[in-house]
Amino acid sequence: MESALKMLFGVTSGPSWTNSWTFSQGPTVVDHCNFTQITCDGEFGNVIAINLENNNLVGSLPADIASSFVGSVPLTINQLTKLKHLILSGKQLTGTVNISGLTQLQQLNL
Repeated sequence: MESALKMLFGVTSGPSWTNSWTFSQGPTVVDHCNFTQITCDGEFGNVIAINLENNNLVGSLPADIASSFVGSVPLTINQLTKLKHLILSGKQLTGTVNISGLTQLQQLNL
């Protein structure tokens, strides 16, 4: 997980973020679940949400990451009640998208 977070950090000018992250150096291990913008599940320490809103991100995800989303849209997307932008165009996604719970949604591209 740390390598994926480092990639995100690197391609979006992480050192210039308003709330930056500090990664492991040498034998010291940093728990990514302690980063203020990351939410982990309580059982396994898996990242379940990353909120980088208003954090001065600059850049874009590499094409191999951004274009790799395939499959069906999870039903739980409707639980992201504070989601403002949902851009799924150009992805190989199937199924329906229930947005009735996305009350903060300002932009939708399918």
